[in-house]
Amino acid sequence: MKKEEWIKSYKNINKLPHWAVSLEPSELVLDFLKLLRDKKILKGTILEAGCGNGRDSIYLAKQGYNIVGIDVAPEVIKLAQKNKKRLLKDECLKDNVNFKVADVENLSFPDEYFVGVYSMAVLHSTNLQKSLKEIARVLKKGGFGVVHLYQKTLFLKTQRLEEICSPEKVKSILKKLPFKILDFTSDVTRNKIDYDDKIPHKHFAIIVQLEKI
Repeated sequence: MKKEEWIKSYKNINKLPHWAVSLEPSELVLDFLKLLRDKKILKGTILEAGCGNGRDSIYLAKQGYNIVGIDVAPEVIKLAQKNKKRLLKDECLKDNVNFKVADVENLSFPDEYFVGVYSMAVLHSTNLQKSLKEIARVLKKGGFGVVHLYQKTLFLKTQRLEEICSPEKVKSILKKLPFKILDFTSDVTRNKIDYDDKIPHKHFAIIVQLEKI
C-alpha cells in the first residue's frame, strides 16, 4: 500500500485492520532481540520504523531498551500510546518507549543516534532509496538492523502473483550504503493465510540483518 492507504486503513479505530489486532510480540522482534544480545548490545536507543499498534516497541522496552516507535498514520500512533498504557504497568518502563508520527524517508534524528533499527512489513511501501539511506544515517557505527519487507503476494483464489519488491533491488541499494549484510533471506513465508477485505492471500518476504560499518 501507499502511505495514503496506510493512513486511511486506521481511520476507523473501532474496526482495526487484521495486522493491528494482536498485541503479542512478533517472531521477527524475537529474532532481532537475539541478534542484539548475541552482539552484546544490551542497552541503548532503538528505532522501530513503522510501529503500527506498538506491540514490538513495547516488548523491546520491557527488555530494557529505549525505543522510539514511528509511523506515518496519526491514528495508529494514538493506538500505540493507548497500548503502552495498557501493557506497561511499571511506570519506570513507560519512559522507555515513545511513539511519534514520522516518515522513515525523512527522519529528524541526528546522525548515528540509534544502536538498532527494526522494521517489519513497512519499507516496501516507501521509496527504498530514501528510507534505507535514512536508516543508515541514523544508525550508529557498529549498530544493527533487521528489515522485513514484502517481496510478493499470492492471491489464492486466482493464483495471481503480485511482485512487490525484488531481492536484486534491495541488494543493489544496500551495496551503496555503509552496511555489512549479515543475513539476507528471500521468499520467506510462515505458510499463513492473510485476509484483507476477505480476499485470501499469502505474503512472501525479504528479511535482512545488517551491521553499520
